[in-house]
Amino acid sequence: MKTCALLLLLHSLGACAAPEAESFGNPALSEELLHMAEADQAIRQELIAGGIVQPSLELITRMMALDAEHLTRLQEIIDEYGWPGTSLVGSDASHAAFLIVQHGNHRTQEQMLPLVKAAFQNGGLDG
Repeated sequence: MKTCALLLLLHSLGACAAPEAESFGNPALSEELLHMAEADQAIRQELIAGGIVQPSLELITRMMALDAEHLTRLQEIIDEYGWPGTSLVGSDASHAAFLIVQHGNHRTQEQMLPLVKAAFQNGGLDG
């Protein structure tokens, strides 16, 4: 009961205020990247649930196709906006873009490395 009273007191003093919403330039693009990351993780969870020792060839094929689709779309985004950093899409969506690169092929990762590095160095991507 003491905990409840303390929480009520802190809340009334503003100490438990909800965190401010993150502000960024392109909410629609942010949502798109977040949906891509959700799909990326969902298919990988499906793969894990099906058994990593003998993964389904059909599932691996779907995952590879999804990864390629995501990389193509991410490249289009980068061509239009540059790296989707936190000021453009927010930190979660910027991390989603990084996840997409991480699941890409080695050549694409090498191509994206300078963009990712620059985004990190200028504060557009958290470490």
